[in-house]
Amino acid sequence: MDIQKTVHRVRAFNRFYTGVIGVLNGQFLNSSYTLPEARILFEIKHTPSCTSKKIIENMNIDGGYLSRILKKFYQKKLITKTHGKADARVIQVELTAKGRELYEVLTDAQNRLVLGLVNKLTAAKRAKLIKCMSDIEKILNKGE
Repeated sequence: MDIQKTVHRVRAFNRFYTGVIGVLNGQFLNSSYTLPEARILFEIKHTPSCTSKKIIENMNIDGGYLSRILKKFYQKKLITKTHGKADARVIQVELTAKGRELYEVLTDAQNRLVLGLVNKLTAAKRAKLIKCMSDIEKILNKGE
């Protein structure tokens, strides 16, 4: 396939999918948080000894943008910041009880959204969907 057609098709799929999951309205899942903010909560929750550097590496996010979001989270008491034991210049980030509660609310809303998308599919179509998504990940991650 021609490279320009590939670019056009990938972009068309991205527009389709972001519309389907409703992330274009600036707020994610009818919350006051954006998709990047929800993803940062995920990273904090699931990254052992989480630091800004690890979030930047995992998400490929701009450091200044991340800093502003972490500041907002800190002000809203969603995270705590502590100096690293081995290196005091390293700041570790952890969810507070309030942050974990928000994470759970957003995760539940995401699960309900996806369930609504896939619940109407047959088992065979769900299996095909999973295989296609796995294929996309493999191709884009490893250039297969």
